Amino acid sequence: MTTRELKVEAWDEQSGRPATKALIRLKGRWLRQAGFAPGRRIEVICARPGRLILRDDAVDQPEPA
Repeated sequence: MTTRELKVEAWDEQSGRPATKALIRLKGRWLRQAGFAPGRRIEVICARPGRLILRDDAVDQPEPA
């Protein structure tokens, strides 16, 4: 299992206002190696405060014929 450390950033949609939202950026070749291909949609689950689970449900399903 690969471990990454990321910074939770402050983010605001409109400049001039205090940033009130959190942002986590995930990028890199390691995502594809972990099974998250570009263009795929994933599910983000908050298992409990401080723990997120990322899941690509299509990985567990067979390829269409």
